[in-house]
Amino acid sequence: MRKLWMLSLLCAILVLAFSSGGIAVEHGKESIKTALSELKGKTEELRKSGYEGLAYPAGDWFAGLVVSKDPLAIVAEMPATGEAEDVHAKLHVWTGLTARSENDLIAVWDEVWVDKAGKPVHVRTAVEKGIIGYFAADHQRKFRTEAYSGIYPWVWMPTDREAERAKKAKVSDQGTIDFYGNDFGGEPVNLIDHGSATLFPAIPSRIVDRTPFTEQEPTFTAIDTKGHWAYAYMSDLMNKGLLHGYKDQTVRPEGTLSRAEFVSLLLQAIHIEKDGTSSYADTAKHWSSQWVAAAGENGIVPASVGKSGFRPDEPITRIEMADMLKNALAILYLTDAGVSKPFSDTDSLLGEQKKSLQIAAGYGILNGFENGKFGPNQKLKRAQAFVVISKLVELQ
Repeated sequence: MRKLWMLSLLCAILVLAFSSGGIAVEHGKESIKTALSELKGKTEELRKSGYEGLAYPAGDWFAGLVVSKDPLAIVAEMPATGEAEDVHAKLHVWTGLTARSENDLIAVWDEVWVDKAGKPVHVRTAVEKGIIGYFAADHQRKFRTEAYSGIYPWVWMPTDREAERAKKAKVSDQGTIDFYGNDFGGEPVNLIDHGSATLFPAIPSRIVDRTPFTEQEPTFTAIDTKGHWAYAYMSDLMNKGLLHGYKDQTVRPEGTLSRAEFVSLLLQAIHIEKDGTSSYADTAKHWSSQWVAAAGENGIVPASVGKSGFRPDEPITRIEMADMLKNALAILYLTDAGVSKPFSDTDSLLGEQKKSLQIAAGYGILNGFENGKFGPNQKLKRAQAFVVISKLVELQ
């Protein structure tokens, strides 16, 4: 009985010590996400003691790693420079708060500095980090880089030019936006309505530098796009130099797209250059040979086996498009999509096809029809492809 009583007392002491931040408890990759989620929206004091009571799996961390997406937590620096030698990495946890100050964006983050063993050595809460000239930029895409890891909050907070193009209201500078809907334990925050700002549908698992698209005047004027339901998306691709149309100044949005045409468009959208010669028997002398070769090299399409054919001139189907999109999203480190509404005509698809569809639809770049069907075996229309590619570009 005495041993049992002493064991119970020891457990009680451990629990008390943990609750006060006195003992760090080891957390793996998944449990650290849960632990951070439980601290979201708490007061600064509770967040600070909570961070101090965790042990972080920092052994496999690297700069730009997204440790958690809700709340957003990013390894901002590794190793941290100009700080104490025992600081191995800085983890920034977004509080969900942002504000506008003239043309600058202010995001409020918590900072957790850890040593190589994952023990927190310094914690700061509610640190304001600014992006100078954010709202004067052409597009916020320029801030989705490693240099802004732990500063840019990965929300669709439109710059003024983005708001104008989308015909949305500009972000107000009269208060603070809370994207997480927290109360911070009743602490007063001068909150304003989100307006046109929304949580971003896609946060990559790793933040890396990517070449941004630049807006430009189209090299031609399409005569068959005005008034079309996909006009805005087609115009977007023309402005980015991804859609050139035909010599007769048409885009032919209701026509079909070949497998080769979709591959070349998809690779350009994710900044992969054509390279090499395809080993598919039917593309060796085809105009798309280098595009198909690059797609195989980067895992967009399967590598050819023996004398297998790619069928470059056949119209691509909607499910074939979904398969390629899933592979392209993986290259962008977008693999953890939200749950999408199921389609009523996909039960007969293979498991991998269902997974492709779920990921692409979960990121909001694929949609079905009004009747709830997806039409997996239907031929992909050119307008449908242009909408998908435009949305894919917007995620980057």
